Amino acid sequence: MSTPTIRLPDDKHLRLRELARRRSMSINKLMEELATISITEFDAETRFRAVVRAANCFMTATYWEVGRRIVEFEQGGKRRAELWG
Repeated sequence: MSTPTIRLPDDKHLRLRELARRRSMSINKLMEELATISITEFDAETRFRAVVRAANCFMTATYWEVGRRIVEFEQGGKRRAELWG
């Protein structure tokens, strides 16, 4: 286990100490708990962003395929569609 040094303004230190006291734990245990929560939130956000990227790739490929089929089958391979008239 490592021992980091954290510099905090006095008012934040006092508030953290009071929070730890109310939870009947040491400041070290409180910091460990807060770090665990932060890391869990970070991991969840990272996974969410990966899912969004995958979905965006899938949607882009799907739309490209729809466009290709329109050009190939509906427009007979022509670059532009014939308009009414």
